[in-house]
Amino acid sequence: MTVDILLPVLDADGKRTFDETLPAKPLGADRYRLLGSPGLVEGIAAGDELELHPAEPSGFRVLRRGGQLCVWVYVSEPPLAGTEERLARRPKPSAATWMAGIPSCGSSRCR
Repeated sequence: MTVDILLPVLDADGKRTFDETLPAKPLGADRYRLLGSPGLVEGIAAGDELELHPAEPSGFRVLRRGGQLCVWVYVSEPPLAGTEERLARRPKPSAATWMAGIPSCGSSRCR
């Protein structure tokens, strides 16, 4: 089952400005696994397990990281034509992936 949870978006002073709605899987007792990364809430990404906690300034506590990163890109000019399609393509494995212990698909070691 998927539900929508509301997480506060904080301004530069840490004050709540509004809420962002994110899809999540309920884990019980105000605990959720994020099914999508936020566009405005900082410090979390898809796959993270959270506990809603109104006493925290962020409105939640991270219980477990899901291993994903949420990266925001800010640009001062409109993107060039075709940028969205290029970004949507799956990246090729790199030396960094191999060094992290994950062999790339083209490696003779993973055949």
